[in-house]
Parts: sequence; structure tokens; C-alpha cells
Amino acid sequence: MKIRNSRKGNSLIEFTLVGVPLIFLAISITSAGLNMWQFHNLAYTVDLTTRYVASHGNVCTQTGNSCYTTLGSIYSVMSKTGMALDPSKVNVTLTSASGANTTCQPLTNCSGSSTQWPSSTDNAIGNDVKITATYKLINPIIMFFPDGNKTASGQFTVAATARQRILF
Repeated sequence: MKIRNSRKGNSLIEFTLVGVPLIFLAISITSAGLNMWQFHNLAYTVDLTTRYVASHGNVCTQTGNSCYTTLGSIYSVMSKTGMALDPSKVNVTLTSASGANTTCQPLTNCSGSSTQWPSSTDNAIGNDVKITATYKLINPIIMFFPDGNKTASGQFTVAATARQRILF
């Protein structure tokens, strides 16, 4: 009977020594995978949107079509292709060939906008368009740290940039 009573807390100590680090490791791997997916999705979305803008250039509007890009259509392309991203946390800067910047901070501010981008003066074949986007990632690992400032220290910003020449 004495042997049985002396082993009463072993499972609790073993779980503490093995289980807690395993839970920490599982959350770390999952959050790292989620953050990498969001970063990859941001880069893919920016690249695809830049190609979309470049393929709707000056020639597209010359044939009587109204297929030029607007801030609303850019929002639509980015929000549909960025399935891992929250559009209210994506900040976008659009730079035309003349160097003029248009910002959508956050991306949802450009929803439904009928403003043409790039402008008709910058929408010529051979001109560059550049889209830069930033996204704040939140790392849940911060909940394991003992400091009191858990919200600010658990965030970091990733950025993606793509440049494309207007093709036609």
C-alpha cells in the first residue's frame, strides 16, 4: 500500500514535463504554417492583381469597351484571390508610371469605387504599374509569454510587391 501512495502524482508530473511542451510545439507549428500560408497568399494576390491591371491597359479601352480597371475591380480581384487574408487588414499602395500613389488603407476602402486606375495618362503600353501590399500577422505563441503586452508584441507585418508593364 505504501508503494501505491508514493506514485500518486507521477502522471501529473509526467504530463507537465512532456504534455505542455508538446502542446506548445503543436501550436507553434500550426501558427507558423498559417502565417506562411497568409504570406504566400498575399504575394500571390499582389502578383495576380498586378497582372490583371497590366492586361487591361490602353488598347482595352480604345475599341469602345469600358474594360479599364477601377479601384473597385482591383478590390474585387484582391479579395477573391486572397482567401487567407482579411481585406480589412490589407493595406495596398498602387503606384502608376508617373509615380503617383493611390492608397487603399485598408483594402475595403476601395470597395465599390469607380475611380479609374491607372489614370488615362499613365495607362499606355509599356508603362509600369506597381502594387505593394502589407498585412499584419498575429502569432498566437505570444500567449505563452509572461509579459503583459500580449497584443502588440504578437503582431508582425509582411509585405509583397509586384511590378508589371502594361502589355496592351
